[in-house]
Amino acid sequence: MLIPLEDIKYHLRVSQEPDSEQDPQIELMYEAALDYCHRFIDTDIPMDSNGLNPSFRAAVLLVIGDLFENRESGSGADYSPNKTVERLLHFHRRNLGV
Repeated sequence: MLIPLEDIKYHLRVSQEPDSEQDPQIELMYEAALDYCHRFIDTDIPMDSNGLNPSFRAAVLLVIGDLFENRESGSGADYSPNKTVERLLHFHRRNLGV
């Protein structure tokens, strides 16, 4: 994982106990969030000398937070893209035209 599970759990403010029954669901949300952000930028995942680029990392964590908060939502009618995620990922996108 490019973001340690402990960091994700801290971000979500959930139990830090290892092997929690929530871990598989959180790991699935991580994979979905990483996939979403990767597809949004339509290029390689940005890395720097310390690992995952900070703005990309923050965007992934925000998407995980959205998924976690709305994990039991039955309606997609209220969905609107997270503008902070879009701003964080904007300059990593392919073909910006700038």
